[in-house]
Amino acid sequence: MRGIRTHLKLGQAGQSVRSLDVTSAIPGEGKTTAALTLARTSARAGYRVVLVDCDERQRASSRNFPEGEAGLGDVLLGNAAWKTR
Repeated sequence: MRGIRTHLKLGQAGQSVRSLDVTSAIPGEGKTTAALTLARTSARAGYRVVLVDCDERQRASSRNFPEGEAGLGDVLLGNAAWKTR
């Protein structure tokens, strides 16, 4: 994962990547694991990271955070405020 993060940082022609989409057409291929690992290693390296899980039916990444945390739907509906840590 560090290698992927480094490759993304370098980008092409010295331009760093500002966003990344981890997606697949088939369930169970490791999308959540890859996204969480890239987000965590990037945050630990000092980068600002926003992880958005848009799967409202099976919010797999939400299981890795404390209960009661607001989700994307809560923020979009105005039921929770956008906050940074």
